[in-house]
Amino acid sequence: MSAFVSALVESIPYIQKFRDKTVVIKLGGSLADSPEGRRSILQDIVLLSLVGMKIVLVHGGGKEISKRLDRMGIESEFIGGYRVTGDAAITEVEMVLTGRINTELTLMLNNGGIKAVGISGKDGGWLEATPKQVGEGDIGHVGEVSNVDPTLINLLMTGGYTPIISPIGHDKDGKTFNINADDVASAVAVAVGAEKLILMTDVNGVYKNFPDPASFVSKLGLAEAKEILETVKGGMIPKLTCAINAIEQGVHTVHLLNGSTPHSLLVEVFSDSGIGTMIER
Repeated sequence: MSAFVSALVESIPYIQKFRDKTVVIKLGGSLADSPEGRRSILQDIVLLSLVGMKIVLVHGGGKEISKRLDRMGIESEFIGGYRVTGDAAITEVEMVLTGRINTELTLMLNNGGIKAVGISGKDGGWLEATPKQVGEGDIGHVGEVSNVDPTLINLLMTGGYTPIISPIGHDKDGKTFNINADDVASAVAVAVGAEKLILMTDVNGVYKNFPDPASFVSKLGLAEAKEILETVKGGMIPKLTCAINAIEQGVHTVHLLNGSTPHSLLVEVFSDSGIGTMIER
C-alpha cells in the first residue's frame, strides 16, 4: 500500500504539468496485433485522458497486413525495408489498418470510458502524401508525408474526442498511400504543437550497443541523439530519425519505450526515473 501511495504522490506534479497538453502516441503494429499488450496500453491511455491530457493515437499494423496478404495470395516483397504495395495490396492494407485495427482500437477506448473517433488521413483530406522513393525500385502505394492539416484533429480534441489515426494518406490525384506510422506520428505531433511524442515499440529504448543492457540510454539531448543515430541499426534508425525531426520542429520531448512492458506508458509519464529513453531539446 505504501508503494502505491508513493507512486500516486510522485505522479502529482506530472499530472499538473501535462494537464491540457497534447500527447501523440504511436502504437507499433506488433503491439496493436497483441490483445494483451493492446489492453494494457489502452488502459494507460484512458487514464492519461481522464487526468486531463489530450491524446492522439497513431497505430500501425504490419503483422496483420502480412497475414491478410498471405490469405489473399498476394506475395509480400520488400525493398529497402519497405513493403512493395501494388494496386491489389493497397486495398487490403487499407482494409486492415482503417477497417479493422482502427475500428477495434476506437471501440476499446470508447468502452474504456473515453470518447474516441477513428479516422484515416483521407477523412477531411488532412494527410497528403507523395510516393516514397527507395533507390531505383518502384514500391507502389507507399508514401511519405508531404502535408498535415491539423484542423480536423484539433476540432475533435476541442470537442473532447480522442482521435485514433490510421496512417493512410492520399495525393492530390486521389491515389491512396500507406505511410510509415512513425512518420505520421512525428508529423502530427509537430502539426498540433504536441508537448510529447511517445513511440511505443518492442524494445526498451535506445542502446549505444544493442542489446547490451549496460549501453542503454535513459535520457538524451538533441546533439547526443544525432551522434547515436550514426551508430544504431535496424528498426531503431527510422524511429530515432522521427524523434530528432520532431524535436527540431518544436515538440518538447520524445519518448521511446517498450509497449510490451505492462503499463510502461504510465511509468514513463508519471515517474521521476521513467522506463524508456527520453529525448529533449
